[in-house]
Amino acid sequence: MGDGRSASRRGRRVGVVLGAALASAVLLAGAANALLLLAHQWAGPADRRMGDLRVYWVAVGALRGGHDLYDAATSNGLQFTYPPLAALLLAPMRLASLTVVERTWLVLVLLTALAIPGLVVRRYPTAPAPRGALLFGMVAFAASYAIRGGLHWGQVSVFLTALVVLDALYLPRRWQGVGTGVAAAFRVTPALLAVVALLAGRVRFAVVAACTAAGLTAAAAVVLPAESWRYWTDLLWRSGRVGELGSPGNQSLAGALTRWGLPPPAVGLAWMVVLAGGTALVVRYGRREPLDRAHLLRLLTAGGLLSEVLAPISWVHHWVWLPLAALLLYLDRRYVPAAAVAVLASLPVRTAYNETEGLPVLPEALLTVTVVTALAAVVLLLRTPAPAVPASAVGRVPAPRAAPPPVPLPAAAGQDAGLDGGRADVETRGRDPLVREPERPELDH
Repeated sequence: MGDGRSASRRGRRVGVVLGAALASAVLLAGAANALLLLAHQWAGPADRRMGDLRVYWVAVGALRGGHDLYDAATSNGLQFTYPPLAALLLAPMRLASLTVVERTWLVLVLLTALAIPGLVVRRYPTAPAPRGALLFGMVAFAASYAIRGGLHWGQVSVFLTALVVLDALYLPRRWQGVGTGVAAAFRVTPALLAVVALLAGRVRFAVVAACTAAGLTAAAAVVLPAESWRYWTDLLWRSGRVGELGSPGNQSLAGALTRWGLPPPAVGLAWMVVLAGGTALVVRYGRREPLDRAHLLRLLTAGGLLSEVLAPISWVHHWVWLPLAALLLYLDRRYVPAAAVAVLASLPVRTAYNETEGLPVLPEALLTVTVVTALAAVVLLLRTPAPAVPASAVGRVPAPRAAPPPVPLPAAAGQDAGLDGGRADVETRGRDPLVREPERPELDH
């Protein structure tokens, strides 16, 4: 019996070591690829660099030239698909040359990806071995296909995720929701985070986020009335303008099921099932867990994953929520799921990326891996038992314990009982009432 148990324990240890080595190898390979991609984008051919950033550049140029924001297109026919506010916020890029903007953007994407783990670990109250957690998070982010896609196309996804992290962990409580509202006004998909917060009982957060997004959208409408009307009444609802639903780069639930050949009614039914299940998990989580910052970040991360699963189009570079989910699982001491999510988030899934960079990709039949990983991460984040968070770490100060009632010493003979009793009461506060101290000798006057 003893030998069998010992062999079983040794086998488990070997399995854990081999699994950790394999996961580390995959993540380090992904991180190395991100650095190679950064070098390629820095010095590679100009016509193959940062296609989405060039869309921003052309759109802002059209806006400055008095032309319609949404009619401008790059040389390969790509057009601007974000709300008018995004163009206004991106307008300063035209103050520099395109080359300077591209290289600055590359540095900012990589620095932001490496800064998010530090921001999370610094404020997460139950972080085990902060240096190890920080290292895991930085490698997971650098290796993730979303960050590599952001470097390749010049995308904004990592910046929007950083806004949500700052919102949950750093903004004063009365301002929480502002960062999420800015992200929702820039790109519509993060607006679902306000709905998730509302379902979980974070009413103030949801209201602040909604008011921020609405206010910024209204301000953009004042500056760009024609473009705003056109976007919100027409272009927003034309998903085909963003891309093909069945494109390999579209990692949403609808995209994955469409590639499997399911008819639209079946895709719609699956979408409703996922929506109902996600809603139930969010509501249950809000009723069960305390409303502190750590749990808020877990809730918003799960909401970010659900928003990408349920959106019609979710390109691979949108999924910055996956490495963030892996880091949060690691901080909650769910090491095996954390490593699994990080590894799966690093797998190359887009065929077009292989064509341009010469890298292997998953077979077409396995392109559902992102959706499956995201849904598993949502369940893990919303069903993980709450960590034991010290009250002081989450802004809750426990009520002070009532001090035991003082036991007055008996009054000495010939003294005023009321005066001595009061003095004895004062002198014995803070002392153990069951231990009498030795009597002090009287001094001669």
